[in-house]
Amino acid sequence: MKRIICIIWVSFFLFGLCNEGMARKKKQDAKKEQREKQSPYDKLFKGKTMKTSKGLMTVHKWKDKVYVEFPVELLGKDMMLVSSIEDISDNGEGVVGQFAGYSLPLCFTRLDSFLHARISLIDKPLNNSNQRNIDEAIDQANAGGIYAMFKVLAFTPDSSAIVVDMTSLFMEYSPYTTPFAPYAANSFYGWIAREHDYKKECSFLKDVKAFDNNIAVQCELGFVENQYLFGAFKIVPGDVKVSVTVNKILLQLPEEQMKPRLADPRLGVAYTRVSHFPDERKPLEQTHYTKRWRLEPADEAAYNRGELVEPEKPIVFYMDSLMPRTWKKYVKEGVEAWNRAFEAIGFKDAVRVVDFPRNDPEFDANNIKYSTIRYAPLWLDMQSSMHIDPRTGEILNASLYLYDGMVSGLQDERKLTTMAADPGVRKAFLSEEIVGDLIRSTVMRETGINLGLLYNAGASSVYPVDSLRSPAFTREYGLSPSIMDDVPCNYIAQPGDLERGVRMTPKGLGEYDYYVIHWLYKPIFPAATPWDEFAVLDGWIKEGRGNPNLRYGKMPYYYYDPTSFPGDLGDDHLKALRYAINNLKLSLRHFYRWYADEDVDQRKRAAMYNALGYQLRKRINDLSVNLGGFYQHEAFSDENTPSYVVVPRETQRAALKYMVELAKDLSWLDNKEVERKLEIRNSMEDQIRGFILGTLTFRIKYVALGAEKGGDYSVKEYVNDIYNTVWEGTIKNRPLKKYEMDLQKDFLGSVVASSTAATTAGNFTPRKGLVESELAELPGIDRRQVESMMMTARERGGFSPNMRVVMPGDYVPVDHYFNMLFRIQDLLKGAVTKSTGDTRLHYEYLLYKIRKMLDNK
Repeated sequence: MKRIICIIWVSFFLFGLCNEGMARKKKQDAKKEQREKQSPYDKLFKGKTMKTSKGLMTVHKWKDKVYVEFPVELLGKDMMLVSSIEDISDNGEGVVGQFAGYSLPLCFTRLDSFLHARISLIDKPLNNSNQRNIDEAIDQANAGGIYAMFKVLAFTPDSSAIVVDMTSLFMEYSPYTTPFAPYAANSFYGWIAREHDYKKECSFLKDVKAFDNNIAVQCELGFVENQYLFGAFKIVPGDVKVSVTVNKILLQLPEEQMKPRLADPRLGVAYTRVSHFPDERKPLEQTHYTKRWRLEPADEAAYNRGELVEPEKPIVFYMDSLMPRTWKKYVKEGVEAWNRAFEAIGFKDAVRVVDFPRNDPEFDANNIKYSTIRYAPLWLDMQSSMHIDPRTGEILNASLYLYDGMVSGLQDERKLTTMAADPGVRKAFLSEEIVGDLIRSTVMRETGINLGLLYNAGASSVYPVDSLRSPAFTREYGLSPSIMDDVPCNYIAQPGDLERGVRMTPKGLGEYDYYVIHWLYKPIFPAATPWDEFAVLDGWIKEGRGNPNLRYGKMPYYYYDPTSFPGDLGDDHLKALRYAINNLKLSLRHFYRWYADEDVDQRKRAAMYNALGYQLRKRINDLSVNLGGFYQHEAFSDENTPSYVVVPRETQRAALKYMVELAKDLSWLDNKEVERKLEIRNSMEDQIRGFILGTLTFRIKYVALGAEKGGDYSVKEYVNDIYNTVWEGTIKNRPLKKYEMDLQKDFLGSVVASSTAATTAGNFTPRKGLVESELAELPGIDRRQVESMMMTARERGGFSPNMRVVMPGDYVPVDHYFNMLFRIQDLLKGAVTKSTGDTRLHYEYLLYKIRKMLDNK
């Protein structure tokens, strides 16, 4: 019995074990079946703790990986990769909030199990003809190079998106995706080249975000930076470690493209180049679209009735919460001042400035959909950035960067140019009202750039010089008909003018600014294509041709056209220089006392003394461009307007005569009492005299070109006029004053250098004139002018001119100076026998120098 019970018990035990094993096997089989049923998408993400953000695409951050669910519907769509700076170890390389670097156009395609990111380095031509078969040919010939490839890891459960690992796209570094702007404090206006060696081991992923039209991947990138002066000389010690937190932004371009507007070289509007097929009878052409915002009336019917309506999508700038409190009011006024020009074409509140929203989770200042105004504690003046849709020129983002140095620079300029006429600036720190006025004007000008305008260097040449001393005129019209000119403070105003009511600073928008906004933004509704608008746009320009206030002067004419010159005022440089010198004389006599406060170590006044000298150089250089200058005009063939007119002979002669007469007596420049209190320095009198003579030497090639192109002032006359003015006292056989002797010695040195007489007999190339080594210093106190010359990439000058002036860099008519050398020698031989005292010794010395030089040949 016991045996039977034991057998039964063992049987039940074994049966239980068997059932348990079978259950376990069933469970294992079920799990295996479940695993086999899991999709690649589930397998990819199961068990991973990730940061996920949903928007245009769904993006996941897992450890050091970025997984992107790329919607199938976005394949073949135009996109752009850009970046913004979140924080940085050296803001000399870029500033927080800056949308820096370049825009990389991308288009994604799929082939089998790979997603391709394709880049078009050359703009894809547009088909503006009626021949639709050209579309396929264009697509085949402009497929775009593969910039990156991503293996398809899975599809989303609804098959609407492809899942790929895009880490490599966001964590790589190349010239196309650099976070560093070419224009930065450490580049020092282009004088210093920077090289960034990317260190992958010092870089890591930080965050991911998704928005309605873009995704952003935040990563910290490490670099070793080296700097090179003039691009050649390494600045030691070098190998500087730089870390920057970057938002790499993949942006979808607008699906509904804005209708472009053709740019015009006769007007100061920014542009982008595009190629297109106009029709089946014409070959591929290059044209230009304006850069502008998509500004369309919210109520088109009301707009057409002439009512003032708001735009469907206003231009909104978000102001940094870190902006200095005292700046905010003036920054906002400077930006929104453009609303007056938009109201003139029917738009209400087109431009708006709002503070960074608080407690708004949707707002992100580093999202490229928001245009911002950022503050940075840096010495630079001001900067802006712009991103456009390359297909149409639509401005997608335009941001301004205000640096701390902007205000100190503006204050320095205000003091230097107006201290003689305005007692209110004779102190270390200017009032908030004065500083605010300067901020408002500067912001207004840079906002114009962000609206698609260009600087207009020719505007300030319109107003008569004496009108700038008129209270009624300056109060109504300001200093220039355009805020887009680099208009300085009113250096023409004399002591007592301010008290009479004369303006010291620009007033605001001028007639030209209203004109350009009208041309750039006024809707032309019947037009279906940009070419349909041409007749209307052309008509608007021609209507304004008779109004000098609507003139546009381009920056590339810096050394040719005296009416298109940055930082000058008035229609007569000679008269303006006389007024400026009157003020400089007063300033040099009294500045040391005026600015004694807050300057115990005298560094500020030492810098100011030098800066006053640079002011004089700038004004002299303004005048010198009349020598061999051209008045340049941009016109179409049906306008019957010459492309250039040489500056008249009498204007050139008057400029030359004044410059030489000025060089004779510059003793007022050297304040001996002040110089004894400052560090030892070279005589300002000698520096300016050398500068004048070097400039006269430098301009001879322009005079020669002008005479060749139909001018009535020959090189022979030019040289004779210099000769007769410099040697006037010798020709008249009278005793010379010290300044005349100094002038003759400096002039003889310039003649010797330009004649090549002091070089070896086989050398036919003259030494460069003094001015060529010093021109870069001319605008020294106004760094914006240096920027204007250096930053050609920012399109300061608009289109290339119809008539391009080509000047051989080393061309100087050497024979004229060689003949003059012997002419001077003969004059001195006759004069030395008729003179006495210091004058005779002076002549003997010059003859000795000439003889020794010629004997050595």
